[in-house]
Order: sequence, then structure tokens, then C-alpha cells
Amino acid sequence: MQRPCAVGPYPVQSRLRGAIRRFQNGGNLSIGFLGGSLTAGFGKNDAYNYVEWTSMILEAHLGPRVKVFNGGLGGAPSSYMEVCSKMHIPVYADIIVAEFNVNDESNPSPPVDNVARRSFERMLRKLLDYPNKPAVIILNAFRWFKTFSGETPYDGQYHHPSAEKDFNELAAYYRLPVLSVRSACYHLIAAGVEGYRVDECRSVQCGNHNLYNDDTRPARNKGHVFYNDGVHPDGNTGYRAMGEFVTQLILDAAASIAQGPDTKFFDEQASLTPLPRSMLPGNYETQHDSCYNGQAFQEIVTSHDGWAWTDEGRGGTHKLGFVTLEPGRVLRCRLDMTPPAMSDRTESRAVFAELAILKSYEHMGKATVTCEGGCTCEPTALNGAHELKQSIIVMEKVMLSSTGQGDCSLVITTTKESDSGEHKFKVLAVIVSEASASSGFWMHNQLGSAMMDGQVNGIE
Repeated sequence: MQRPCAVGPYPVQSRLRGAIRRFQNGGNLSIGFLGGSLTAGFGKNDAYNYVEWTSMILEAHLGPRVKVFNGGLGGAPSSYMEVCSKMHIPVYADIIVAEFNVNDESNPSPPVDNVARRSFERMLRKLLDYPNKPAVIILNAFRWFKTFSGETPYDGQYHHPSAEKDFNELAAYYRLPVLSVRSACYHLIAAGVEGYRVDECRSVQCGNHNLYNDDTRPARNKGHVFYNDGVHPDGNTGYRAMGEFVTQLILDAAASIAQGPDTKFFDEQASLTPLPRSMLPGNYETQHDSCYNGQAFQEIVTSHDGWAWTDEGRGGTHKLGFVTLEPGRVLRCRLDMTPPAMSDRTESRAVFAELAILKSYEHMGKATVTCEGGCTCEPTALNGAHELKQSIIVMEKVMLSSTGQGDCSLVITTTKESDSGEHKFKVLAVIVSEASASSGFWMHNQLGSAMMDGQVNGIE
């Protein structure tokens, strides 16, 4: 495998070299990882996820002052991390790796300037403006096994729909380094090279194929196949490759300081230069956000008759949220509607709440969202059921208007209607944020692509 093949066409390293110089001057090298279930490490089996591989390799080369923080959250799209990133990685990060190619919508419409990509750009702008002006690396994972609505297989097609092409546009605009698993590994996978094989996976389910039980598979395929389950790489192979890509980029930046021309002045200027105007018109980062998940979510719930705080996680991961199995159950959340200080931009701003709900192909019911107290909103219908044979997280948006009468109560009530015949409903988080009139927050829902789980893990 040629690791340099993973590096995208815009290997601008000014901020990366700046982070390395701070480290060489005696500071820590703090690296935060944001993403979905691949970053969280689903499917690593009896080895390590790519964050752990990165930590081990860098520590072996650079020593114990490398501090790695895994903010991966299964099912999390960039629209979630746009607001909640600070709950997952420290704000003093020197380097941030963003992995969203699998979870963000593959082929939204219209091209590029759409809700999904607007969320991704706003997230990038927030990360780039963290206090240490960190280097932001876009890591594009790759799904060999890919199925769309109607069960049409796209397995192994190099150019099947993916967010990668749009991410590359944003990377070029903001001059960010990009790492592509597809660029580095595709031809090795297609050729069936050992360690990159896709004729089988480590787990029972391999993409849309081989849905039979075979207890010998995990043992005999160790070190031979790239994927664990058709979405998540195996820790011995695919995750190791991803960790090596990240590590090589960082070590190459360190080597360029020692061996290349003196770029210190230009690197310092890069960290001092303000961000350019947004690539997508009017798509500026929000200034005032509240993210309620985990314990913070529990603290804003004022009543939950018939709902239980439940962890449905498996295999050492977590799926935390309020769950009910019955219609007519009410969950109330208290939201602070104190008007935030307006940003220095003059366009009008609105406030919205966003609910992270579970969607699945079985057992799920419906609910409605209404508002009481210090806010008003249009009643919003939610459906936890869909036909896609996958459990995902959907970010449902509700536009809010303050009445000036104190705290706002967001009320989620399960209904008797159900497409599945059952009534399970799960809410995993609530987000409150401002949105510009041009941001398009309320136009569509943004899908995650796997179960939501987890808490922040620091690897030191």
C-alpha cells in the first residue's frame, strides 16, 4: 500500500506545521477526532480502531505528549457535530480529523449548495476558528458495499454517489488537507489483495451478501479482509490503514519542517488570517448554540411519563436516550429562549430546535412535537419508521419563536398512528441554535447512517 496515494490534491500544511512547531516548542500535540461509527470504532473486533492506531503510531514516533481524543459518535452527521463538537473534543485541539463521508448524505439536491453541504461547511468554519486555529483534516472513508432505495446494489463502483466530491470542493476553498481511503485502497480491494479482500467480511453480515451464519469466519478471515461488516472496516486491516494515513500526513508535516524550506513566517500568517467569506452564499457559522445529549439531555427533561432513559448499546458502545413503547406518552424538555447577542452580521437570525430521533425498519411508531410556555412553533409530525433496512439517526428541525414569557417547553407526544403496528419511539438529543435566513436549516432533514452511541474518550 502506498500511503501517499491517500493524500488529496490540496495538501496545504501551514496549520499542520504550526501545530507541530508548538509541539516541538514543548507543548502537547492534541488531536481530536470527529465522525460517526467508523471514528467510534464499530467493528474493530480483536484489534484497534483507526483513532487508536493513530495514537499508538504517533506516540511511538513523537512520545507521550501526543494526546488523542476520540469524539466519534455512531450515526452522527456533520449537522449534529456542527453544534455539538465541543462536547466531543477539547476546544484547544491542535489538529482535528473530520470523518463524515459515510454518514453525510451521498447525493443531495441541488448539487453542492444544499442543506447537507451547508451544515458541513458551517462545521468546518467552527472547527477552523477554535482557539488554537487547528489544522482540520478531512478523512474520507469508503464503503465498497453500498445499497440505495429499491435495494439496487452499487457494490464496488468507484464513482458511486458519495459526499467525497463535494467535500473536496470545500477542502480546496479552505485549503484543507484531504485523505481518501478510496484513492489509496480501491485498486487493492478490486484486485483482491490479501488484507483488502471483500469477498467476505469478518462478521456474519457482509454488505448485502452472505447473510448466513458461519462461526468460523471471524477467525479464518483475520488479517485477510478489509471490512468487518460491509460498512465498518476490521481493526486488523481497514482501520489500521486509515490510522496509517492520518499518521503519515502528520509525520510528513513534521519532516517538512526539518528538511524543507523555512516556512515559519508563512505558517504563522496562515493561523492569523481570518477565514474567507463562506463558499456557499451566506452560510456563516452560528454564534450561539446549545447541545443537550447524555446527562445534559436528562437535565432539561422536566417530565417523562412512560419514557425511560435507556442504553440500547451493544459490544461496549452506548445508545443513550429516552424511549417509550406506548402511544400517548409525553416527554417535556425545558429550553432556554434568552435572546442571544446578535452577531456582527446584519442578516436576520432565527432560532430552531433539532431533535435526534431513531429511525428503523421495525417496531417504530410516530410522535408529534408542539411548544408551550415561552415559545411557539408549528406542530411537527415525526415518524420513527422507514423502509430502509438500517437503523439511523434523523435530525428533525422545529423552528421556534419566543413569546418572551420565560422558558420554552418542547413537548413530544407519541400517537396511536403507526406504520409498523408498534409504537416504540426514541429521542437521543436536543439541539438549540440560531440560523440565518439564508442557511436553509429548516428545508430538509439530515440523516446519519448508523446507530448513535457513545461518550468522549481520551486516549493518553
